[in-house]
Amino acid sequence: MPSPRLGYPRPGARGLRLPRRASLASLLGLLSGRRVAVVNASMYPLLHPGDVVLVDRLAYALGAVQRGDVALVEAPGLPAPRLLKLVVGLPGERVEVARDRLWIDGRPLGFPRPVVGSLPGRWTLGPRDYFLLSYAVATGTDSRHFGPVARDALRGRVRWVLAPAARRRRLERLALEVEEAG
Repeated sequence: MPSPRLGYPRPGARGLRLPRRASLASLLGLLSGRRVAVVNASMYPLLHPGDVVLVDRLAYALGAVQRGDVALVEAPGLPAPRLLKLVVGLPGERVEVARDRLWIDGRPLGFPRPVVGSLPGRWTLGPRDYFLLSYAVATGTDSRHFGPVARDALRGRVRWVLAPAARRRRLERLALEVEEAG
């Protein structure tokens, strides 16, 4: 007999019981998910070429886009029809690349890698614009190259790495903090 702790109904129970850690939002995300293959190394080592990820297509319909999300981006004029990028700049912010760092409103972003190989630049984001960055900043193409991306281009948030089996895991939002002025 299956264990009720695994989400199977108990004999005589009504309906399906979800595991304790599951939420309605995560269940909806799984049901509405879209599988996407990672085709390049722009998000390495967070995502590897050949990984298959599950994108929650309802994430941004039900909630806000947040700094640290890995988002699926689709828009005309991008270098590829579908990109996976890290959200680092939010609407209304001033983003600057200078001195191998990314700056938000004049304060450095606590990004785990130096932003090397970038020409200095400055962007002021509109009320529905986002600044996206490759995790492999030295090799990836992102908003430093094609500019801020409109909210409508963000198709969903990456929630899971599904394959290969050895790398299967839930992909949490990265903790990217803007450092305090000091």
